[in-house]
Amino acid sequence: SKSGLVILNGFSESDLKIKLTPVKNELNIIYYGTIYYDQDFSILLSTISSLKEKTDTKIIIHFIGVGLFKDIILNHIKNYNVDIKLIPKMGKYELSRYLSVADLLFLTSYNKTKGIYPVKIFDYYKTGIPILLVPSDKSVMENFIIKSNSGYVANNTKECEDILLELICKKNKGETTIFFQNTKYASQFSRKYQTKKLAQIIKNII
Repeated sequence: SKSGLVILNGFSESDLKIKLTPVKNELNIIYYGTIYYDQDFSILLSTISSLKEKTDTKIIIHFIGVGLFKDIILNHIKNYNVDIKLIPKMGKYELSRYLSVADLLFLTSYNKTKGIYPVKIFDYYKTGIPILLVPSDKSVMENFIIKSNSGYVANNTKECEDILLELICKKNKGETTIFFQNTKYASQFSRKYQTKKLAQIIKNII
């Protein structure tokens, strides 16, 4: 019952820079890292499944680092007509090759739990690739994406479909899909800033 303080894992300024080389006639969506049973992929899967009849652009979801979570993914997708790739865990330099063709990096809320910053939201932010949060946590994840101007938030298939069609349209026109991130706001989530915050807390204690 003691009060506490929070230090976030944040992002490293030295994280790998990604050189983006988007693939024509494809929309590549990536999720990498741990998957939990309380995550809801149904909105994204349903949207992509329905878009097969509305666009010639192939939409592919890449699950990277699935490992022991393969069965969770297969259980999620069994009722949807979607193209997926299940890819084993890999080092960051090999990962960068996959990220270089990514159009979106997607996140989900955790059974509507509020106040959770998953580590991957900061990893995603640092790549510069747009983030898609679907469905929203209506809390810190949505707040970070909106205030850092780093991606999209969707809560239903209509919103998700509008986002994906907008991206497909931009790609077909040769327009950029990259956001101009609010780095000033996001700087407070860097590991450098969080370390200074921790140092000050320790200083105050001693």
